[in-house]
Amino acid sequence: MTTKSTKRTKRQLEELTENEKFCRLLKNNKVKDSKEFWGKLTDEVQEMFLDYSTEILNNPSSVSEDSYKTAYYLCKLFRNKEFRSDPKYSKFLKNTNNSFAKAKDYFSKPKLTFENKFQKKLGTDGPLKIYYETLLAENPESKIALIWLVENGFITDESLLKKYQKIKNKK
Repeated sequence: MTTKSTKRTKRQLEELTENEKFCRLLKNNKVKDSKEFWGKLTDEVQEMFLDYSTEILNNPSSVSEDSYKTAYYLCKLFRNKEFRSDPKYSKFLKNTNNSFAKAKDYFSKPKLTFENKFQKKLGTDGPLKIYYETLLAENPESKIALIWLVENGFITDESLLKKYQKIKNKK
């Protein structure tokens, strides 16, 4: 026998699953695919998404980049012709117009690409480089120095890159 609270829990779980699918699609920039899931969400959940996305787009420094990206793609979804003409979404579009432009600039910036294998950051000559090079010279087993120097593009030696890869694989 199922009780009322059990039914509510199952319904909430189903909604959560739909919400998760919707968010994942948005986060992966599958804007067209997310339209289908948007229709499956209840009006309350849709309104919550719109309010929260407005808040995120208007104050991006208070959230993670993933949340900002999801809110941006939600706004991008509503820039579609079929949503733009719907008065239900016009308030959302009006409240996020300037923020959407800023988000569009932020996410359309070209990503840095690096020549060195495993490089993640643009390293600059300076005291940190000197410190980590000295640390690695004094202690060739220093994981911290090796990681910093590789990820900043200062090490191209294959044996040290293999050592770095082993360290990263253990994590």
